Amino acid sequence: MRHLLIILCVLTTFPTTLQAEIRLPKIFADHMVLQRDQKVAIWGWAEAGETITLKTPHETQTLKAGEDGKWMTRLKPMQAGGPIEISLRGSNEIVLKDILIGDVWLCSGQSNMEWSVAASINPQEEIANAKWPNLRLFDVKKVPQIDPTDDVQLDAPWLPCSPDSIPRFSAVAYFFGRKLHQELEIPIGLISTNWGGTRIEPWTPPEGFATVEAVKDIPNSINREKYNQGTPTTLYNGMVHGLVPFGVKGAIWYQGESNRHDGMLYHEKMKALIAGWRNVFHQPDLPFYFVQLAPFIYKNDAPDVLPKLWESQLATLSVPQTGMAVTTDISNLNDIHPKNKQDVGLRLALWALAKDYSKDVVY
Repeated sequence: MRHLLIILCVLTTFPTTLQAEIRLPKIFADHMVLQRDQKVAIWGWAEAGETITLKTPHETQTLKAGEDGKWMTRLKPMQAGGPIEISLRGSNEIVLKDILIGDVWLCSGQSNMEWSVAASINPQEEIANAKWPNLRLFDVKKVPQIDPTDDVQLDAPWLPCSPDSIPRFSAVAYFFGRKLHQELEIPIGLISTNWGGTRIEPWTPPEGFATVEAVKDIPNSINREKYNQGTPTTLYNGMVHGLVPFGVKGAIWYQGESNRHDGMLYHEKMKALIAGWRNVFHQPDLPFYFVQLAPFIYKNDAPDVLPKLWESQLATLSVPQTGMAVTTDISNLNDIHPKNKQDVGLRLALWALAKDYSKDVVY
């Protein structure tokens, strides 16, 4: 009986002990990239009212967790460089190591964004040459949620780009980030959050739908008892919300195959997605670059389905701070997943280099 009582005491007190410790969302970890030239947010959880000391090479802050155990602060803007360490001390201590300061890009969409380096053209050569220690990769796990979650789940934590870490990573994101890294000579962080076969509505936060009259009622159709990766807002809730408000430079997007029958309504949905992400990341001018759907013979589609979607994508260029990578010349009519992801990533990077970095390039 005495042994049983001891075990019960351990079981009942152990979760409380865990809860009291300082905790961080998974986006904050060794090898991460923090956005340069921004007052980047850092947040997490601790015991209610706990005092936390945060130190970087540039500043020391004293924080206090709220009654709900949550805390958040913003760091002084930092120039590109590193590595640095950040420590947080309260009832426990966390030390984040090998942190770089540079530009962070959110990379999202369906299967053509998910498509890996290993499945693209010249995979052996690309993988062998993927030795870019200051290009960092973060891969979010596929999890739909009916309500916004405070944290994401991981396929892979922050990792330096290497022949070991790159094979399964998004090819479009990698070739985009590699070009920026080569041209700018600063650290680049890539957050890959994507899911093949998904529509645009699950990736859109409620704030986005609310800004566009044509789609404002979409969230009202949600069945809370039966939801999946196709339900509006669920992929934002499970795969993006837990990253908010991490500092980012911009976003790239490759999606639309699953919405190809929307015609010009897709333009309205794109406006909702862009406005929603800009709202939640508190960046009204967040650059947003997307990929034109590649030509493909959809056997059961009317001949005007894809051209209407292209027209809708083209119309989205009317949204400020957007750009579209053209793909009509680098496709495969018999493959919905063209293997040439190098040129897709390059063309997205050229938009960014021209518009965000004032480079004199043809885009």
